[in-house]
Amino acid sequence: MPDISSLDALCNDLDVSVNELLSGEVLPPEFYEKKAEENMKTLIKENEKNTKGNWIQMILGEVLVIVAFVFLAICIGIRMLGNYFDLPSLLYLVLISAGVVLLSRPAGKREVFAALQKAVIPAGALASVISLIQIFLYVEDMEVIFTNFAVALLPIAYGIFVYLLLLPITRHLKKETE
Repeated sequence: MPDISSLDALCNDLDVSVNELLSGEVLPPEFYEKKAEENMKTLIKENEKNTKGNWIQMILGEVLVIVAFVFLAICIGIRMLGNYFDLPSLLYLVLISAGVVLLSRPAGKREVFAALQKAVIPAGALASVISLIQIFLYVEDMEVIFTNFAVALLPIAYGIFVYLLLLPITRHLKKETE
């Protein structure tokens, strides 16, 4: 099936109607309306089938993400899960990413999510570098350095996590606009 945006030009070049192109045959006037209805029903069925498949895929994806987090919590222990949350790191990531998105002046929600997806990993890396510089400048005890080093890497992990969350959203928004 050709791209929908090129259908009219293709039909003009072939000197056929869209209905005839979809039918794969030149239609006499008496069969034109009946064939148009058949083509419309076929397209509606295909669309319903694709939509149903997308929902199943989304639900399965969400279940897998939840299972992965439960598995992570079990592996590292529920008590240790708190070590993976650092409010200043989250604020760095949010503020830098939001600033980049606003500076990019997105035109619509698709552009906002695309800009955010492009910004989160570099923003996380920048936040980590800033944290590491602070650690190496002001901390002298090696044990404290290693603990803070682990916390300084959290913005990169957050950036990767947000990037992965945005993948299906940006893909869905891209499909909507096509």
